[in-house]
Amino acid sequence: MESRNGIDLMKLIGEEESAVDEKGRVAISKKQRDRLGPNFVMTTSEYGCLAAYPEESWQAKVQELSEVPVGDPYRVDYAMLFLGPAEDMMNCDKQGRVVIPKHLRTMANIKSRVVVIGVGDRYLIWDKEEYETYKSDREGYNRETRDQVLACYNAMRRKS
Repeated sequence: MESRNGIDLMKLIGEEESAVDEKGRVAISKKQRDRLGPNFVMTTSEYGCLAAYPEESWQAKVQELSEVPVGDPYRVDYAMLFLGPAEDMMNCDKQGRVVIPKHLRTMANIKSRVVVIGVGDRYLIWDKEEYETYKSDREGYNRETRDQVLACYNAMRRKS
């Protein structure tokens, strides 16, 4: 299996659909919960959906940021986009549900159904309708934001 910095990049795989209840809770399958671990981090992604990182994947991303000088404006911009909305110490209740914080649900336009997709080092959590829109226009969906985040990330990495 492919790994980077000791992280199994194929750990988080598969696709599942789940309902969102009135409290913003989403049921996560036991297999996905086991792969995420007891505590994980949730933040926004460049696609406009959410990303749930197991602790080791999150620590690798934070380590990568820490290698860039603190005053670098690209680091600051990327950190605001990536770290700013993040929620740490996320976990599932005894019924296997996680409460997605309201600000994250709003940012990702999450309404009544989500699709949880493993992409190796994290799970992407899409509003079902938004995911269908993305699939119909992968190149164009949220392109401006994706390009901005990628440009910022690449500029930051070139300077480290």
